Amino acid sequence: MDTPAFGVCPHCRSRISPSRVLRITRRTPYACPSCAGRAVITPQIGMIVLIGYVAVLGMLLFALDALRAPRLAVFSAAASGVRAMPSVFARFGRFEALPRRDPHAPS
Repeated sequence: MDTPAFGVCPHCRSRISPSRVLRITRRTPYACPSCAGRAVITPQIGMIVLIGYVAVLGMLLFALDALRAPRLAVFSAAASGVRAMPSVFARFGRFEALPRRDPHAPS
């Protein structure tokens, strides 16, 4: 079995859609719009991406505050960072394939 790549669907190798990353929960995995394959983020990679992103965003906000940037600039940077989070997970998250659902199987 080959190792899944970062930021691509493990079924069809198309790029992960950031808008669909927002819909991921424990009960609803990522659903690829191209092939309808289902995938989940590897927990270890997800935690590494989250910690790295929070560290980079925190250093940026600290630097802006230390340089006495206007509060609006600090707030704008924080808001942009929050809005960019799904794109970061879509690009740097490693998704593992889940078995495809059989439409004819009983529920």
